[in-house]
Amino acid sequence: MFVFKLTTGRCILHTGDFRASSDMESEPIFWNNNIDAIYLDTTYISHKNNFSTQYESITRAKDIIKDFRSKRPAERVLYICGSYVIGKERFWTSIAQEFDLKVWTEKHRLKALQAMDLEEVRGLLCDDPMEAQLHVISIGKVSYHSLVEYFQPFKTQFDAVLAFRPSGWEKNTKSQLRGQINVVGIEYSEHSSHAELERFVTYLKPHEVISTVPVIQGNPCITPKIPEKWYKYRNLKSRHRNFQPSITSFIKFCPRQLNCNRNTLSKSTTMCITPTKSPEGMANNLSQLSVCAMATCREVRNQDVSAAKAMNDLPAIFTLYPDKDAFDDWLS
Repeated sequence: MFVFKLTTGRCILHTGDFRASSDMESEPIFWNNNIDAIYLDTTYISHKNNFSTQYESITRAKDIIKDFRSKRPAERVLYICGSYVIGKERFWTSIAQEFDLKVWTEKHRLKALQAMDLEEVRGLLCDDPMEAQLHVISIGKVSYHSLVEYFQPFKTQFDAVLAFRPSGWEKNTKSQLRGQINVVGIEYSEHSSHAELERFVTYLKPHEVISTVPVIQGNPCITPKIPEKWYKYRNLKSRHRNFQPSITSFIKFCPRQLNCNRNTLSKSTTMCITPTKSPEGMANNLSQLSVCAMATCREVRNQDVSAAKAMNDLPAIFTLYPDKDAFDDWLS
């Protein structure tokens, strides 16, 4: 991803093709910067496109391999993974490392991998496809009929093919297990699911979100609309630099009737702090607290109680729910 800080003060984020995760929320660059605009990868913006995490998808592929091996222990298996020129590296490197497989791939993809110089790829690649147990080929070739032809030169070296087609579009697809040629679709994507996009945008609360993926192929001017509820802050336009919510934006105060008798003051003087979704009255939260505190002090003063004695008689001016004990310990 790219973050652009302009001389005008605007801060723009371009995600490129990306898979959002909660780990990104710990990136320091997002802590002290208000993002004005996001150019967002909306490949799977449709609410129907929620799928497994990459870790879950990789684990499923490993389980399929283990099950396949247990049922056909004597067979020499050629594993195949579909990919683009770049992408899917995490998927096939995890499989290769788990089962100690050598990897072969086509020349144009090999050049790209060498240029990226990925640490997890080093030591896995080999030049001879006959020596490699895992082939990474174009994802368009990973179909039953294409693999029948692809497998012909390798029949003397291997007994069967187990091929994976990792894609976000593979959700609910049926595996093709036909003896010698076996094809399995795995819902795995380098793009964010709908739920991941929502969490990412909601976390950053930008002023504007621009989709970078056209709805109609060939027409970049028609892009999907981003749900405004993801980044519009309550009744305000956005969490922009002119708006800085405080902790009192998310709580409300419920002052109870004060009874300032010295013998009962510590037990009856309370103030409840509870979560609220209503934006009304947020500006009055601190003033309510001040009024309650001043009223308490006024009643104590009228009874000629010294400040020191008053503090001893007030082990808890407030009661914080639900963690009352922690608040009392802190106050004392």
